[in-house]
Amino acid sequence: MAYSLDTKMKVLLKDPEACEVLDRHIPGMSTNPQMKLASGMTLNKISKFPQAKDKMTPEIMEAINKDLRALGSAGKTAEVPKDKSSKIGNEESTKTEVQRVSVDKLKGKVAIITGATSGMGRDTAVIFAEEGAKVMITGRDEKRALEVVEEIKKKGGEAAYVIADIADRNAPDKIVDEAVAKYGTVDILFNNAGVFLYNRAVETEIEDWDKVMQVNVTSAYLLSKKVAPIMKAKGKGVIINTSSIASVSSRYGGAAYCASKHALNGLTLSLARELAPEIRVNSILPGIILTPILDPVGGVDAVEGLIELIPLSRIGQGSEIGTVALFFASDDSSYVTGQLLRVNGGLDC
Repeated sequence: MAYSLDTKMKVLLKDPEACEVLDRHIPGMSTNPQMKLASGMTLNKISKFPQAKDKMTPEIMEAINKDLRALGSAGKTAEVPKDKSSKIGNEESTKTEVQRVSVDKLKGKVAIITGATSGMGRDTAVIFAEEGAKVMITGRDEKRALEVVEEIKKKGGEAAYVIADIADRNAPDKIVDEAVAKYGTVDILFNNAGVFLYNRAVETEIEDWDKVMQVNVTSAYLLSKKVAPIMKAKGKGVIINTSSIASVSSRYGGAAYCASKHALNGLTLSLARELAPEIRVNSILPGIILTPILDPVGGVDAVEGLIELIPLSRIGQGSEIGTVALFFASDDSSYVTGQLLRVNGGLDC
């Protein structure tokens, strides 16, 4: 096949002549680090992102397409990449089922999980319920929340839901109050909900910055502050935060997100010291996990280029975060607090 705007970046970047075409129209494009991260995407798809609209105008895209096709007419064809379905996009291979035997590790416990209507939160809610916990599902979408509750109940578990948007400063009070009204107490808080913003720092609006901080950090602080007296009075409790590998590094275009997750790590460590000995506080730092949070940056295609950097050679599953959350929530980690556990397939090792 000839080169075109529908040729994947990983193919174009391997050809010096194709790189020359890209750089001629958009200086430095072939050496931009973001192009490596987006190597599984096509130019057509990349051009549709808001961040690309200024440089990848329709006129420029048409000119690039014309020059790429000229390479094809000169006998240059794109090498069809080897199938990587064993690493992404293949249901059988990506759905790495965690084989577990439920032994009621959380029997009688009450757990609040934010962002529990999809992805890691949903998988964790199911796992906690299987282990005997009564789970309070929180999220913004009532239909999805009801689906999670029904799934848990069909398996013999106990769950309820509260619809709340943690971008709202009043949501933490509502969530905890309804959990206590329903189940009488709170034993486990999993601050899992998060939002990702892809934009350069100098182009980020303050309203967007504030929203990322509210959802990713402030909500965790307010929820922790709300449940701490309950757990202290009981003499025992667990708080788990979902951070990110972006909390120990930086990512181009992720200033707000990285800053929020760095802050969340600091909150985790501070709370671990201040709330001890009754309450244990730890963070999970996921790597690339197959969840809806990837959607704003192009889904799985946008991170295909990173798979070769992961020693375990695949994207993680939400259930693999859920089992780590179970470890932190249960007495298996009774002497563990103030820890930032990376769960990333070895991406940064």
